[in-house]
Amino acid sequence: MSNKVRAIAFYLPQFYPTPENDEWWEPGFTEWTNVARAKPLFKGHYQPRIPRDLSFYDLRVPEVREKQADLAREAGIEGFCYWHYWFGNGKRLLSEVFHEVVKTGKPDYPFCLCWANLSSTIHSCTGMCGQRNISVRRRNIWILSSREITRRCPVGEWHGPSTSLSC
Repeated sequence: MSNKVRAIAFYLPQFYPTPENDEWWEPGFTEWTNVARAKPLFKGHYQPRIPRDLSFYDLRVPEVREKQADLAREAGIEGFCYWHYWFGNGKRLLSEVFHEVVKTGKPDYPFCLCWANLSSTIHSCTGMCGQRNISVRRRNIWILSSREITRRCPVGEWHGPSTSLSC
């Protein structure tokens, strides 16, 4: 067993529009909405930080995911940890990108999967979160390697997290 520390980048899926975000926040909302609205909070705080190499990308575009893997590889990142949303009522959100990666095998880049089984409620709030916010309670967090996903599940048949992998 190697004691080498490996750099793995979290891969957050909130960078394309969804009907739920349209309803909960505003039409067309993605995390890019928050990036573009960022304001400096103190002297020397450079905001907003506009993306450079890939601009305001859409994760549904396969070429974007390939380029992200190339950039990560060049930076010494050894894999992606895809964040997956699985709500307590069985509702899956923002899973299209991960399912496409598993189905196509692209990008050809090591990955693991991390998810939280969540229940959610919508609360009104003011301040940085705007008019509405989604408050979630964490129940369980699971991490599963790409080797486990591909070993246990035929390509395209992964249906989501459970205490044992469900295929």
